[in-house]
Amino acid sequence: MSGSEAVLLYVCVIIVLVLMYALPRVPQVLTGSKPANAWGRDQPSIDPALLVRAQHAHANAVENFPLFLAVVVVGALMEKSATVIDPLAIYVVY
Repeated sequence: MSGSEAVLLYVCVIIVLVLMYALPRVPQVLTGSKPANAWGRDQPSIDPALLVRAQHAHANAVENFPLFLAVVVVGALMEKSATVIDPLAIYVVY
């Protein structure tokens, strides 16, 4: 797997994680059963543990994405992508 493929896969993981915890909330907001700001950081969690874990995993993935992207881009610019970045890129995603 190349570094650019790993970056695209990482983006897909981020999207899946955000959908895991956002999709159950959309019907609640649209039907008016809960306000859109019912899930603030200053309030206790009302979600099941799996959704809270997905939300925290998403936040972690978003925080680490710029660093991973920078390493892949710098490796590609230095023409070290095939020898250094590509063999190690998949370990970041998995």
